[in-house]
Amino acid sequence: MTKNTRKKGRSLQYEPLESREMLSASAGLRNGVLTVSGTKYAEAVYINQTAGVISIAGVQGSWSADQVNSIYINLNKGGDVVSLDSLAHGGTESLAENVVISSNKKESVTVHLANGHDV
Repeated sequence: MTKNTRKKGRSLQYEPLESREMLSASAGLRNGVLTVSGTKYAEAVYINQTAGVISIAGVQGSWSADQVNSIYINLNKGGDVVSLDSLAHGGTESLAENVVISSNKKESVTVHLANGHDV
């Protein structure tokens, strides 16, 4: 009788890591205007709305959608990305606020809209 000398091996597995983005944007609400401010670095700003509450991925705080009349995004410099597609980023409601996006003229900004079009 031959004895099996092969050791039971462990099966190799891996888990993908979540995205590691340095978000340095900040936001605040004043007089019905939610202002999001970027830095000289590239930011990815993902805005979503769930149960009447607006939040921004990686930014501390959340705001009642009833108190937000418009959103002003000033990205400064950097090759930034802004997504207003709430449903694509964990939100359960589409954004209904007016949005203004401002950036340095020499830098590119990609904006993802809720209808699937990029601007």
